[in-house]
Amino acid sequence: MNLEWKAAELDEFVRSYKSDNLNVYTDIDDNTLMLCFEFKPNPPESKEIRNHIIQKCIEKFSWFNIKDCSEHGDITYVAGTIPLKPNPNWKTYIYPIVINNV
Repeated sequence: MNLEWKAAELDEFVRSYKSDNLNVYTDIDDNTLMLCFEFKPNPPESKEIRNHIIQKCIEKFSWFNIKDCSEHGDITYVAGTIPLKPNPNWKTYIYPIVINNV
């Protein structure tokens, strides 16, 4: 399965978590699949929400993992907070995805 198919499959899955205050989407940058979260505003529980969705993705997709997860020992590792689609009113978290060989 190529990267675009994985992105589409993942995007369809995380779409159910979207709300007025949360946008979840995928993007591909430099041949890396990204899982992106945008919160408006950035609630204190955003880390728990991100953890929950990431855990559900790990359970659903055998190929899904968070980049550097094992090094950091924490699936909440945030690769960066620079939005791929800038929106000044939203706090954006970007997670590069490692594609596990299955």
